[in-house]
Amino acid sequence: MKPRRVVLIGGGAGTGKTTVARALSRSLTAGWLQVDTIWLALIDAAEPGSDRRRVLDVDHALRHGTTPAEGLLGQHMDAAAIVCHALPRALAFELQTHGTVVADGAWILPEWSAQLELGGVDVRPIFLHEPDAGHLRAAMASRRSMPMAAPWHDRSARLAWLFGDAVTREASRLGLPVVESRPYETLVDRVVAAVG
Repeated sequence: MKPRRVVLIGGGAGTGKTTVARALSRSLTAGWLQVDTIWLALIDAAEPGSDRRRVLDVDHALRHGTTPAEGLLGQHMDAAAIVCHALPRALAFELQTHGTVVADGAWILPEWSAQLELGGVDVRPIFLHEPDAGHLRAAMASRRSMPMAAPWHDRSARLAWLFGDAVTREASRLGLPVVESRPYETLVDRVVAAVG
């Protein structure tokens, strides 16, 4: 019987997590879980106006507020903790169908992933990092349907960089693999080498 495995790909938005997860899931014939789907479901399930909904809905705070990105980092971390709390059950469900599951998202926290136990499943976390905030902003701008002119776009890119920087520093402290996003052309190969 083949060993069951979960590959967790974390880091800030715009670092190539989804591109890597898509490629890995194809090459490993694995299931693929985009953690954003869990995050969105949790927002919708939270009572409108509740503290839980406010914490989870980081995008609403970015689009409709004026708080600088530095002031939203704690909210993003708190939202990530809520998402991580829900992830083991979703991963266990996916493992019923797939021997290997690749999960990616800007909600995966290093300490949580280092402690994750799924009953004999080999868990391999890795975190992608873009050290240059300007490159990250450009990567995020290339994915948007509208230009990065609105103030919330700048805050969104800044928050993505702050979150990514914080989680990759924590991942390094815990001895978890951290891979720089660039050069993008070799990113998938470098991730494969890092997770074995």
